Amino acid sequence: MEKEYEFWPDQIAKTLVKKWKVKKQVVTTGTSMSGEPHIGNANDVIRGHAIFLALKKLKVPAEL
Repeated sequence: MEKEYEFWPDQIAKTLVKKWKVKKQVVTTGTSMSGEPHIGNANDVIRGHAIFLALKKLKVPAEL
C-alpha cells in the first residue's frame, strides 16, 4: 500500500486554520531588492501565493 502525501501549501493552510481561529487569513509577502534581481527574489511571493491558493481551496476567507 502506497503512502499518500499532501502538497506542502495544503498542509500549511490546514495548520493555519486549526491554530488561528480568525475571520480571515491574511497572507503577507514581499521581496528583497538587495543585489541584482534574480528568480530567487520571487521565492517569498511564490510561497505566499501557494498558501493563499490552498486557503481558498479550503474555502477559507483569505487575503493576499
